[in-house]
Amino acid sequence: MHCPQCGTENPGGARFCLNCGASLARACARCDTELGEVAWRQGNHGLAERHLQAALALAQQTGALDVKALAWQWLGSAAFSRGHFDEALRFATESQLLYEQIGDRHGLAATLNVMGNITGMLQPACEEARAYYAQSLALAREIGDQRAEAVALVNIGHADRQAGLYDTARDHLEQAVGIFEEIGERSGGAMAAINLGEVCLEQGQDAAAWGHFREAIGESADLGALPLVLYALTSL
Repeated sequence: MHCPQCGTENPGGARFCLNCGASLARACARCDTELGEVAWRQGNHGLAERHLQAALALAQQTGALDVKALAWQWLGSAAFSRGHFDEALRFATESQLLYEQIGDRHGLAATLNVMGNITGMLQPACEEARAYYAQSLALAREIGDQRAEAVALVNIGHADRQAGLYDTARDHLEQAVGIFEEIGERSGGAMAAINLGEVCLEQGQDAAAWGHFREAIGESADLGALPLVLYALTSL
């Protein structure tokens, strides 16, 4: 573990830097948050939650509100993935309030996307979900956060498809694919491709749909992202 103050590499589990004596609690909290994110992307939601709860406890000790907000955000995503939508909404709301408190607009843009996903599951066809996505998209574009912009476009495209607005869905999803390619975000590109495949499938364009699904499965398999592979396969 690198000391945030002097850069010295310390043994795992060390609470203070062996060189300068600085507390490593904040660094530990950040690491646990990142490990939680990785575990969530790999579909290991139980491990993700353990890392994220540890991050919350350490962030509470050190007063690291940015780490705490990020941990709440990923806990919301983990609860969402397990189908615990009320709990997910509570976690995501905590994240939103903290990001607003500390003025972290990048974090807020990401959390607004999560809020939209959760609200959409709690109240299908609810305009509140689309409003969250629109807020995230506008904020992401204002601050130049391309990843948050692309995620919002995928979510809006998904909502468009559910509403039968196939042309606008395709437009939003193709914009997302272009951004993900530009920033090298392969998992995001795979998710956008799956959604494009679903649009094509519902329009009876089976060959085009299979092309998008095949692309998504290949990318997801290369990344070891089993949940994305399964999502693409169940969409066929």
